[in-house]
Amino acid sequence: MIVVDSSQPPPMIREMEGPSYTARGAGSTAAKRPTTSIPTPPLHAHELLGHTPFNREFAAVYLCAILALLCHHIIRIMNSTTYISFLLSLLFLIADAILAFQWACTQSFRMRPIRRLEFLENLEKIITKKSDHPAVDIFICTADPYKEPPLGVVDTALSVMAYDYPAEKISVYVSDDGGSELTLFAFMEAAKFARHWLPFCRRNNIVERAPQAYFRSNYTSSSDSEYENIKTMYESISSPDHLVERPFQADVLTLAHRVASCNYERQTHWGTKLGFRYGSLVEDYYTGYRLQSEGWNSIFCHPDRPAFLGDAPVTLIDLLGQYKRWCIGPLEVLFSKYNTITYGIRSMGLLMGLAYSHYACWGIWSIPIAIYAFIPQLALLNGISTFPKATDLWFFLYLFSFIGANLQDLLDYVVANGTIQRWWNCQRMWMISGLSSFLFGCLEFSLKSFGIAMSGFSLTAKVQEDELSKRYEQGTYEFGVPSPLFVPMTMAAIINFITLVIGSIMAILRGRILEELVMQILLSGFVAINCWPIYQAIALRSDKGRMPTKVTLISMCLTLLLCIITGVILQAS
Repeated sequence: MIVVDSSQPPPMIREMEGPSYTARGAGSTAAKRPTTSIPTPPLHAHELLGHTPFNREFAAVYLCAILALLCHHIIRIMNSTTYISFLLSLLFLIADAILAFQWACTQSFRMRPIRRLEFLENLEKIITKKSDHPAVDIFICTADPYKEPPLGVVDTALSVMAYDYPAEKISVYVSDDGGSELTLFAFMEAAKFARHWLPFCRRNNIVERAPQAYFRSNYTSSSDSEYENIKTMYESISSPDHLVERPFQADVLTLAHRVASCNYERQTHWGTKLGFRYGSLVEDYYTGYRLQSEGWNSIFCHPDRPAFLGDAPVTLIDLLGQYKRWCIGPLEVLFSKYNTITYGIRSMGLLMGLAYSHYACWGIWSIPIAIYAFIPQLALLNGISTFPKATDLWFFLYLFSFIGANLQDLLDYVVANGTIQRWWNCQRMWMISGLSSFLFGCLEFSLKSFGIAMSGFSLTAKVQEDELSKRYEQGTYEFGVPSPLFVPMTMAAIINFITLVIGSIMAILRGRILEELVMQILLSGFVAINCWPIYQAIALRSDKGRMPTKVTLISMCLTLLLCIITGVILQAS
């Protein structure tokens, strides 16, 4: 995250408004409004995307469908004659009410989608002297040298230091919460390498300024001897033996521990009004939210060429662990005095408040996903219909709600130059996350709220083994380790496969029942298709990334127990 003017309370940052231009930074002054009649050339502009009218019209139609569906649930609750029918109708009302709220939050992104255009060529016309550039502070955070290799952190720092920006106006801070001696030594070596790397980038106008990315690209715009010398220097600091075996100086470490102490924060506004805001596990989300609530405006820049190089988790357990943090952190904001629905809408307006609420309420996705992944299926196994008959008009309302939401989601991907395959993978991950990281994230947040401590902060591993990377590139889901996170999703995969098979057999043998259970059979089929990677991991794979046998057996036992308990309850009622 880039923080501008970290030494002063954040002023209001405005977008371009006609001929005026305002920009503030640490150690800089605001550019004054031009006194001449010559308009200031814009640095950026935006245009509405072509499908905006469709989004708004579809939202109006879909809203009517949602209200009708919720009324249908309420009517069924009021007309319930048994405890089971009342409970089923209530559960579906809760699930669809949550889905309706999440849909409303999502509309904040669709009401006014824009494409931003940048005009970098105009920058020199506005800021004529290097001294007029606003000062920029850049924070790089790390914590564990084994999950976040120091070389990757060093590469990030070197690429930032090599920005095409006045050197005296840019400051780079590295925060190592783990206090690693290995990371410290890596940066001591990187400081020596930077004396050669930064001039090399400037002399040769290097675009790939992260050393690892540059040498991986095999592109040279300099003399072979200079290129080889720089590459040799980089490889020398990249050697694991070089990083591990070199002795550390006691005085350097003592100084580092003194610098790393947190005493400087005492009796300051750091963490409340300055720097990263404290109070949420997801500090970047919380900091951005607080800044915008205080009046800052953000501009999303998405150039054709990727602006950053980073590592993403390649194993499912690491990704789900990351998602769990992203679930708990926003929930901490949601249940604080800075609630995104009340404080957020009051501070930023309806659309921005709903946009932040969309992420703040990630965790509650687990409720409707769990309900629709298990309840209709358990009812089907006991011959109970939970949805309208195929000849009923309400049936088509359900069908429209499902197909309409998914097609609009697909349209968003296509407009953003995504692919159907990517959209389908995100659909799978939405379901998998809802039955794992979101579910456990809500549970952990709830227990934490009652003072029951759970697992502490865990980093996402950035280390990539060759075999893991190969499976990742092939699009293969990586399970590999036994984890409670895998149990609910495996249970859902098992029970939906069973209900799909049994429902299909019932439809063939007793055709009349198809009219009553067709929606439940279709739902089981949809979930089963999404669970295909889980079926592969259970039965069709033999590599290290397959589903652990322990997880499969536990899931089968719990699924059987769930079916027995449900059957007993339904029989008793």
